[in-house]
Amino acid sequence: MQFGDLPAFIYPTGNPLGGLDKVSFEHVRATNLVCALWVLLFSGPIFLFVKEERKRSTESLWQVAKIGFKNVWLLIRKLPQYKEIAWFLLAKMIYIDGLNTLFAFGGIYAAGQFGMDMAEVLIFGILLNITAGIGAFGFAWIDDIFGSRRTIIVSLLAVLIVGFCLVIITDKMWFYILGMMIGLFFGPIQSASRTMLVRLSPPEMISEFLAFIPWRVKQPHFWGQLC
Repeated sequence: MQFGDLPAFIYPTGNPLGGLDKVSFEHVRATNLVCALWVLLFSGPIFLFVKEERKRSTESLWQVAKIGFKNVWLLIRKLPQYKEIAWFLLAKMIYIDGLNTLFAFGGIYAAGQFGMDMAEVLIFGILLNITAGIGAFGFAWIDDIFGSRRTIIVSLLAVLIVGFCLVIITDKMWFYILGMMIGLFFGPIQSASRTMLVRLSPPEMISEFLAFIPWRVKQPHFWGQLC
């Protein structure tokens, strides 16, 4: 959801843009279309201008699917041969699940502890996503200089420290400030995790390992949490 969605659809001064029906939550569902157009707009140059050299496959869709499932099974069987990757995947499963928990309960905690209304919680969620993007961009150089492992560890320690402060503070303004601070480290954890796996994987198996597991932290669905 973008900042422009709030005055145009969610909380307009008058009727929602396009005369959408608030009773059936059309004004909320319309934000999905805005996000889809946003993704299409900025991904369009990749499809239009980036050329990829590849050989046309002669196998049928069913044959390709069979090969794909077979390769996944073979990769699982070969995973014990790559102990560092196996340990990393186990650690990532745990810390990404922790980040997902923070996202899942962030809106509930904000509304229950600080009495934040829907508009405040939505803005807080947007700020988290913005600061996560800034953090991922800013920590790219730190990843290059100090390595992915140190970047992940430092980011996780920062999330723990700032997260503890979020639990003990009672002022709403500090909740916003610390929330944006913790958001700065969400992006680096995700981006550094990808580069970590690339650096650990054999060059010929990078695509297999990257496709083996989901990488994205679940984003907060604040509307569903508070309805």
